[in-house]
Amino acid sequence: MRTVALCALRWEQRQLLLCSLALFVACIAQTSAFAQNTGGVFGPIVREGHRGVEYRLTYDPSTDGYAHRLHIEEATTDRLMWRLVAQNRNLGQPGEEFDFVQAELFTQLTEDQASVQHGLRFDARVRSNNRPHFLAASYMNQFDILAGVGFRTVVLMSKEFGPRNRGGANIETRNQLNFRAENGTVFGLEAYNVHGSTADDFASSAHQVGGFTTFPLGQHGYIQTSALFGINRNAPDTNLRMWLGLRF
Repeated sequence: MRTVALCALRWEQRQLLLCSLALFVACIAQTSAFAQNTGGVFGPIVREGHRGVEYRLTYDPSTDGYAHRLHIEEATTDRLMWRLVAQNRNLGQPGEEFDFVQAELFTQLTEDQASVQHGLRFDARVRSNNRPHFLAASYMNQFDILAGVGFRTVVLMSKEFGPRNRGGANIETRNQLNFRAENGTVFGLEAYNVHGSTADDFASSAHQVGGFTTFPLGQHGYIQTSALFGINRNAPDTNLRMWLGLRF
């Protein structure tokens, strides 16, 4: 049955799936750290009229540190959406500090009925404590493998500016395999891969993998819980995460 299902995929879907899975495996096979990872595997689809707010919390048991963020977003057309993010953090010591503020612009590149969706996201982040700021661009892909089974992959490239910047280009990839139940619950597997900077020959790579579950809360709300586990020495051993959001 699995062979028949795979053969039934469109040619473009099969090619993208095989390339994405190869990238996924290559990242796991490898030996900028995450600290407390509040990021997500974001998709390219923009829904006209969408507005939302989301709170995220990540806890690192090994350091007793945490980070939490709040973002608001709005789709201005059926192709464009903006988002504003603010994050605070605690590195396991008394007190909490401002971490960063970030502006994001999403653009959907494909028609809504396309079998494979593509999009771009552009970010500008300002950090605290004399750390480098950055500009970033992300390329997003999303498609359904089968009914209720989807795959996302994201490639991010960023450039640091200001104090203590590393130079070069920073490269990151993210992948997600998701399953949607009839009651609206979504669960799946994710991989987060910071490959490091071209300035240091990618010596600072860090990789995390884990699982997530998203539960609907009424008609417009949702809660997501997840756990990520480091698979090389530059990544934290464990990140425990919770997201709470509202779409309206």
